[in-house]
Formats: sequence, C-alpha cells, structure tokens
Amino acid sequence: MWHLLVSSVIFISILLFVSQETFGTENKTWASTILEKFQQHDYKMKFERYEVVSYNKRFLSKFEAVTFKYNRSLAVVNVSWVYITDIGNEFEIVVQGYKFASNEYRLAPARFEINFCDGYKKNIIGIRNTIRCGNFTGCPMITNAPVTICNWSPDESLFPPMVPDGDYMLEMEGMLRSVQLFVVRSYGTVYRPIFKQHDYKLEFERIELVSFNKQYVRRFDVVTFKYNRTSAVINATWINTVDIKDNLDLVIQAYKFASNEYRLFPIRFSLNFCDAYQKNLIGAQTTKRCGNLAGCPILKNVTIRVCNWSPDPSQFPPMIPNGRYMVEFQAMFRSIEMFVGRGYAMEEDTKEALPVEESNTMKRWKKEQTDYHE
Repeated sequence: MWHLLVSSVIFISILLFVSQETFGTENKTWASTILEKFQQHDYKMKFERYEVVSYNKRFLSKFEAVTFKYNRSLAVVNVSWVYITDIGNEFEIVVQGYKFASNEYRLAPARFEINFCDGYKKNIIGIRNTIRCGNFTGCPMITNAPVTICNWSPDESLFPPMVPDGDYMLEMEGMLRSVQLFVVRSYGTVYRPIFKQHDYKLEFERIELVSFNKQYVRRFDVVTFKYNRTSAVINATWINTVDIKDNLDLVIQAYKFASNEYRLFPIRFSLNFCDAYQKNLIGAQTTKRCGNLAGCPILKNVTIRVCNWSPDPSQFPPMIPNGRYMVEFQAMFRSIEMFVGRGYAMEEDTKEALPVEESNTMKRWKKEQTDYHE
C-alpha cells in the first residue's frame, strides 16, 4: 500500500517547500502534516502507470503491481505483497521527484521522507480508499500472509494546489531503518482546462461540416438534433485514412452576427487537437460517454463514432459579449487541410439585470405630483 501512497504523491514532486536533503523525526511528521492539509480544484491529474524496479527478498517474498484501465478514462492499480519479516510501524518512504523535459525525466528539486503509517492514518491523497477493494486496512503490516489492494486510484482533490502542468515521475525507496526494502517508480500527468467561466450561458445550436479531404478522410457525417426541449446535441461518424497522433492542428476563427450576417470577430488561434482533447477543451472528453472516441491516437481505417455530444459552456473563455456566434474550425494534417467545419451558438449573461436607481430629480418630481393631487 505504501507503493500506492508514493505513486500518487508523484505530483507533489514539484512541492518545492518540502524539499530537503536530510530528515529527522520532526521533519517526517511535518511533511505528512503539510500533505494532509492539501485540497485543490484547479487542475486535473492523470495517473498513468506504476512499476516495480526491485525489492529485497530478505523482507518480501512477493511484490507485484499491475496498472490497467478501469474504464476509458481512469487508470487504477492492483498491488499484492507478502512480508516474511515483521517491520512494525517504522516503515519510511524516501521520495525523489523528476519532471519530463527535453525528452527525458530530469531531477526536480523535491525530495522528502514520510512515514507510511502516519500518511495512511491522515488519508493523504485519498490513500484510505484502499479499504473499498482488497484486504489491506492499514498498519501494522501483516507478515507471512498475502495482502492485496485492487482498483485504487488517487483522489486528485487532495493534492497540493498550483502544481505546474507537465509529466512527472517519482522514484520511491522504501527504507526500514538503514535497509532498503524496495525501489519503485510511478508516472503521471498534471493538466488544466484551458478556459473556465460561469458568467454567461451558452445555447448550442448546431455543427455543420463544410468540406473534407477525401485523401485523408474516407467518410465524415455530422447530424445535429434536439436531445430534449432545451438541449441540442450532435452525432458524428468518420473514418481516417491516416493515423492521428500529435500531427493534427485546429485553426479557429470566430464570427459574430451583426447587420444580418456573421462578421469577422477578433478571436483567431491555433491548437493541437490531441493536446486540446487531453485538456478537455470545451468539454471534449465528454465524448467518452457515448461512442468510441477516447482521445489520441485515432487509428486509420477505424470507424469513429460520437453520439449525444454538446460543448460544455463552463469550459469556454470568460467575458464573451452577448450575441450569436459562428466558429469556423479548419483541421490541418501537418500543412494540408483535412476538413472544415462550423459551429453555431448564442451567448447571454446569467446575471439578472440590476434595478435602476431613481435619480433625486425623479424622486422630487414624484413627490410634487403626489402633493399636488392631495
């Protein structure tokens, strides 16, 4: 279970203010106390995998970990181990963080030590959720009996706030006094939604396909319909003739309805499709609820279906003026146009109009009229 604690603490590797080179008992307690207090809602965390590098067979007769997809979007871990020596409650974990840069994981200035039993008791990063599946219930460690944990993943809301976006690796060393018990590594990604807003509501109208390049797309159909009285959604089906990995860019140009036509609006930008999907731009990842689109890569000659999808207004940029809009998106495969589509929507404020305060002149006039009639 300690392995899961540390694997999830992967994103704490950039927590610079707990970085230390040497540790005493007070520092271990202080680190777990700090980690216990974290709560955040400003980024998403994608746990990727967990691997066992080595373990000491004098203390462990078995140590296995398997990471797998619990569903289309969530990775979980199954862990099993057997201790053959009593280690009590003084089991420590030394954590060293690494951040992916220049095509390799590079040393990050985060190194700290934590007592596993103390961390479990304080439910750091949701570690106590292990009781939902498996037979591990905490310290002390059981000896000469298999211990299992299943279908566990960290609770992202209990991680430290303000962690930079990026890919991270933690190398964890389990220590009993001065003896190494194991070395494991864990990998994960921190990312944020590109936009957030709650000051207006968006009425999605339709998406239409303008054209597509038959050299790269064999079939492309889009249909918009009313899901209920208030919500419009789309169904889309397409087949690529090339693999889509990180080689598809979207060029976005906005238009605003004025004088009976859509006129150029000063919003134009380009973004990578796979990166935007991973960051859930405009709620893109809700396509996983219906259909078989689950992100990149999108393989060639495979029929991709999206059903009952509509954009998430909370993921749009804030402070957009009221009005009707059209967004034209041009998909570029390397430097070649793959398809062109258009989306239509109407935006309006969610805030109620404030009452207009009467001027002093109006108040005097009303008083004079009342006095006159009396």
